[in-house]
Parts: sequence; structure tokens; C-alpha cells
Amino acid sequence: MNLNFLENFNQNLVFRLNLKLFALFFASILFLSGFVIAEDIAYIVKDTSNPNEKIISILNSEGYSYDLIDDSLIPTTNFDDYRMILVWDEIIKNSSLVPVGEVNALVGNMYYLEEWQIANSVSSRTSTGYEYGKVKDLTSDIVEGIDVTQPIKLYTDKGELLYLPPANKRARGIKSIVQRYDGSLTSSDIVIGTIDKNGELLDHTLSDARIVVFTLVKSNVWTPETRLMFENSLLWAMSGSDRDE
Repeated sequence: MNLNFLENFNQNLVFRLNLKLFALFFASILFLSGFVIAEDIAYIVKDTSNPNEKIISILNSEGYSYDLIDDSLIPTTNFDDYRMILVWDEIIKNSSLVPVGEVNALVGNMYYLEEWQIANSVSSRTSTGYEYGKVKDLTSDIVEGIDVTQPIKLYTDKGELLYLPPANKRARGIKSIVQRYDGSLTSSDIVIGTIDKNGELLDHTLSDARIVVFTLVKSNVWTPETRLMFENSLLWAMSGSDRDE
């Protein structure tokens, strides 16, 4: 047998083997870098220089990694790189492109509930007294650490309270966690609600991810209990990426 042929064959074999090993090494670097680069939370804002200070304080104190996503970058952002989306109470551009229902989300933005197939509107009331909530789902992780036997003071000031509309105007898959307390147990006005993965949305399609709807958007006057429920809501929404696989 020609020795040159064998030598060339072996060299070619070694070259191809090295090429495969390099490709595998490069692919593994890309795969691992995807997990390193990705953050816990994509916090969508109108202006990255002016996010909600209370929200940022909580994200930092709880040790979450996050990116501030300017609303102009929504069309080009890969939200699959994040464990969840956070949208808070401000008017943003490209709202219809925010993948609520595709990626786990905490929705504290009441302007686009219909676009995101959560409800066709948001309801409100103004009171001369303090507003209270009553826990509807005693087993929810969102009310962990809350005295569920007593009404919960929601804000430290008096005034407007937002809540979800009646059942015929909201997604069927919404589960009531905390409702407005009207002095009795008759109110069905949801102030914190959740939609599980595969829960039914407003247009009768099914959600591919978890959603928390948090209507208590006046973060500057949260009581400690409301802050705690917000922190728990973050954890509940984010854990969906693990629990719902």
C-alpha cells in the first residue's frame, strides 16, 4: 500500500477529528455563554434612565439580575433569554410586541391588559378611607408570610384603587389571589391575580407561561404587606420557568 496515501489519510483523519472537537468546543462555549449572559428579569421601561425606584430597590435587595429594556428595543429583544418579564405602570411603545403569555411575566401595567389578553379594561374606585384586601387563595405562594386571617391594608394613603373588571370582562384563566375587601366577603374585585401556564386568556387561547397581574401599582405608598406580596409575585412568576416544564 502507498505510504504517502496512508500518511495523507491519517493527516486528513486527524484534521477532521480536530475540526469536530473544535466545533463541539465552540458550540459548548456558545451554549454556556447563553446561560451566563441571560438575566433573571427583563424590566421593560419607557426610559432606562428613569425606572421605578422602588422596583429597582427590591430587585437589588432580593439579589435578582436584570436588564432594563427600553421600549424602543422591544422588537429586537430576545425575551427567551430571560426567566421573566416585568412591565410596570407607564405608557410604552411596542406594547403589542411584549410576549406576555409566551414568557413568564409580572404585569403591573394596566394600560395594555386587552392587548395582552388579560382583561378588556381595568376598574377603579376612589375612597376617602384606606383600602384593604382579603386573601382569596389561602394556599398561594404570593401570600406567604401574610396573615391571611385578617384584612390587608394595601396602601399607606387614601385614594384610588385599581382592580380587575368582572368575570365576563377578564380572562377565564385568572385566579383570584387577593380581592378588594369591602367590609364583607362579597367583593370579587381582584387586585392580585394569576394565570397559570395553559390557563385560558381573554381570547380563549391558552397561555404558554405564567402571568401575575398586580394592580397595586402605587409602589411609593405600599404597606410592608403589599411590598411582600410583590416580592412573592416576582418569585412565583419566575419559578414558572422551572416548575411548569
